[in-house]
Amino acid sequence: MNSKDIDVWAASEIAGLQDCCRLQDRGDERAQSRIKRLQGLRAELRRADPCRFPPGSVQHTLALYEQRTAMKHALALGYEPPERALLEIGAHTLELGLGL
Repeated sequence: MNSKDIDVWAASEIAGLQDCCRLQDRGDERAQSRIKRLQGLRAELRRADPCRFPPGSVQHTLALYEQRTAMKHALALGYEPPERALLEIGAHTLELGLGL
């Protein structure tokens, strides 16, 4: 898992939602709620950086656990890992090749 990719995705989602709210000239409650959840995810990713601690330490292990939890939260918010997208593209290409 690359937390930088998730952070960039969350930042772009926040920017898109903020632009959308500005264009509509009103604060959509659902968009504001999603922005808060995405900002929380970004904060969670900053806290869960295992590179800050020496490998094998308790802090490193806890940071790895927190990183996995952050990934679950990102998936729940709509993040799609590049690996999953590549698998879907491969499966679709295979279906087209087989004529399905």
